[in-house]
Amino acid sequence: KELINWNGEHAFISVDVGRERLDKRIDISILKDGKKSIRINKIKIKKIGELFGNFNVVMFSPEDLRIIKDSPGVRRKFIDMELCQLNPKYYYNLVQYNKVLNERNILLRNRNTSSEMLEIYDMQLVEFGYNIIRERIKYIESLNKYAEKIHSDITSGKEKINFKYISTIKDLENIKENFYTLLEKNRSKDCDRGTTSIGPHRDDFFVYINDIDTKSYGSQGQQRTAVLTMKFSSLEIIKELTGEFPVLLLDDVLSELDFNRKKYILSTIGQIQTVITCTGIEDLYEYLHEPMVHCFASMRLKSLDEAREEVAKRVKETEYLFAIVLKENSKVIEEIDAYPESGEPHKDENAVLDNFSPCWMLNKNYFGKGYAYEAAHAFFDYLFYEKGARRIYAYTEDYNASSQKLCEKLGM
Repeated sequence: KELINWNGEHAFISVDVGRERLDKRIDISILKDGKKSIRINKIKIKKIGELFGNFNVVMFSPEDLRIIKDSPGVRRKFIDMELCQLNPKYYYNLVQYNKVLNERNILLRNRNTSSEMLEIYDMQLVEFGYNIIRERIKYIESLNKYAEKIHSDITSGKEKINFKYISTIKDLENIKENFYTLLEKNRSKDCDRGTTSIGPHRDDFFVYINDIDTKSYGSQGQQRTAVLTMKFSSLEIIKELTGEFPVLLLDDVLSELDFNRKKYILSTIGQIQTVITCTGIEDLYEYLHEPMVHCFASMRLKSLDEAREEVAKRVKETEYLFAIVLKENSKVIEEIDAYPESGEPHKDENAVLDNFSPCWMLNKNYFGKGYAYEAAHAFFDYLFYEKGARRIYAYTEDYNASSQKLCEKLGM
């Protein structure tokens, strides 16, 4: 109702949805009394469930941190919303389950309810509940499938994330039988409490980072990263099942994230229609134009394509060679490289090569703008986490004050 003007009688929202298979127009009218009228291609729909799947959306906002920090109900709502827009049958089962659950709870509060009557409701609860639990488990498996790489990319390989579905029905290999048995076993307790203690309405899922419960022991930064991973995994799941990416809504999240998370988001959404709200366009412009690191290129060339050709000539000069290019025009502005060596002189040929001495060259027109630091930082992460570096050191000339300051900033 907040969408209605002070002197207005209703609010009206219209969306044109362009899809590969069929374009659709969705019209929604909201009246002051809270009632809604929804039409898809001018045909009025009778139930809100008919709207699911017509316009797939993934939304990321600061409030989504509650998914990790708050009660199981918030996590159930997250997984239910994702599944409802993907699977109309899931929405049907969820609505029917909640209807039966509410009626069963009313019966439980009536002390004179017969066991025969409760058995009828229990059978329905088991049937709808089984379908809900089965689809939730599949969704968690899909989350794990995509989250592994996404989370590793965001954290530069420092963390591993894992999701685990936690159910009141312990034997998930035989859900129906176990569910009915537990309802029957807990019937007396449920009558005393006037509520149903077993079922998907009591389930939860845990988020682990490096095998540690993120809700209880994760830092706020880790919790934000976990939510970011979940949202971007949801994008991939929807793409897998529908063949198209959903629309991504980023509601004032950039101000809540650090540099690496912002950079991940803005470097990933190139193929995804995205609507971003933020406090200032300057911040967004800055991150959209951050330089990106590309492997095997040379600073002395004019473009990334030319740099890739050069690697064939220079591959024997150094083991790891990178070029830093501007994202908007692929202009090569910097070169950074390193060759692995032994930590001790005169070691034999089988010695572990885990020491690196990097060398960088930056176009003088880009001095003092942070490019050298960001490139070196990314390169060092690559050496440490991907190539097993134990020690990184550098030589600088006395007159080279800028390189000395860069080394100090990098903690060398």
